Amino acid sequence: EACCAKCKVIKEHIGSLFKEFQVDYLSIFIQVIEPKLTELSRLCIAKEKSLPLDRDTVIAYYQAYLACRQIEVYACAVDEPSALKELNISRCYEHLVGSWIELASVMCRERISKAIAIDEAVRMTDEVMFSTSVTDTNVFLHQMVSFWKSLDWPDTEQAFGYGLKHFENLGQCVLYYVETCYQQLSEKYLYDSEGRVTISERICIFFNNVDHLKKQIPVVTQKMEIRPVGQQNASRSLEVLMVQMEQNIEEKIQGFMEQICEKLTPEISQRISEEHPMALEEFLGSNLQLLNENLVESIYKKILHTVWKVTLLAIEEVMVGKKYDKTVLHRTLTSIKVFFSEALSKEELEIPHYKVLLNTLENRLLPTHALIAKCCSELTRQQELAKTSNTTTCGELFISVGYRTDTMVELNVIKAEVNTTHKDGSSDIFVYSWILPQLIFTESAKKKYKTDIVKGTLEPNFCKEFIMYLSQQQCL
Repeated sequence: EACCAKCKVIKEHIGSLFKEFQVDYLSIFIQVIEPKLTELSRLCIAKEKSLPLDRDTVIAYYQAYLACRQIEVYACAVDEPSALKELNISRCYEHLVGSWIELASVMCRERISKAIAIDEAVRMTDEVMFSTSVTDTNVFLHQMVSFWKSLDWPDTEQAFGYGLKHFENLGQCVLYYVETCYQQLSEKYLYDSEGRVTISERICIFFNNVDHLKKQIPVVTQKMEIRPVGQQNASRSLEVLMVQMEQNIEEKIQGFMEQICEKLTPEISQRISEEHPMALEEFLGSNLQLLNENLVESIYKKILHTVWKVTLLAIEEVMVGKKYDKTVLHRTLTSIKVFFSEALSKEELEIPHYKVLLNTLENRLLPTHALIAKCCSELTRQQELAKTSNTTTCGELFISVGYRTDTMVELNVIKAEVNTTHKDGSSDIFVYSWILPQLIFTESAKKKYKTDIVKGTLEPNFCKEFIMYLSQQQCL
């Protein structure tokens, strides 16, 4: 470093003074320092088989490499013969490039750890909070970019491979920051004194920080200026790596969101069980208001959508686990959707899980005869659709159904006429039967009735009789 700085000072300041006395101070300095750097470079080649070297030695050789490159430039500027150029500097140091790249990553993670240890909240904008660790980490990432640009490896094909590795390491440093911050968040700020999850300002700061770093990836990629010269599909490789890095961070963000929101599930389930929609809205409102005030908008919407999915799961658990008032639970689902609709779109709310729950609750509010009629109508619609479609049907099944008593159903599986065989040409055919709709006949529907397997024919005769029992309560 001192050598490079000295050259710069001589060229820009001292050199002009000596020229007045017809003395080329820069040439003299290069003549003195170049043999020393040449000797050091040869020594570096000799140590190639001594890897790995200790940290200080790796750093010293990196500084020596930079000095050699700089002296080459100045030697050309004063038209001095360069022994370094004849020596081939890149050949002397190429076995150390991997170590330099790894050390840059290690030092970046060390600095990140120190920044997190002394982290403080700051308001970077008028609206949301961040922390000092994210601004420090942003500086560290750009220091890695500066390291890469100062390396300026002359072999373009090698440089591309080194660049991809350095860029990958940079992404790992971002993930290290995210994981370390979340660990600290879990240990210190996620729970209150009674062990319950509490939505705090620190959670908001964490997500704001991570979102900020994720947005820095395209910026860093552009500044690194990795040139894909002489590499087939090289540009695509860099693009894929950048997208993968962004996806990894996004998956971490989503995973942490889900972990935090899942910890709210007991509180949400408790309020749903209380069968009071306002209690759930008040609980969510008090927690989500803090998020709305302190999170960047994109993260707030993601967390809100995750809470919506967690709420649907809690409603489903209540439906499965205990007796409940169907009317109240339906009203809870409807009202809580209105609550979330203030920030989420219709498409974000009406996900498949929501549609299934809504359909199930609406069905359970129907009288038994109406639900059975609805089920039969849907099955008939599906059968008619199959007949009119262009797809080939599997064949026909012949059955008869009768009632021995009010709670006993007799099913006769008579025969089948099958149009297709298995891929291997075999035709081992059997029939499963059960009672629908399952929503009403919950106990009976758990049991499936199976005929014997009839092999080697597409027209099997089963002639199998099943007796299915229904409880009196299910028939009401």
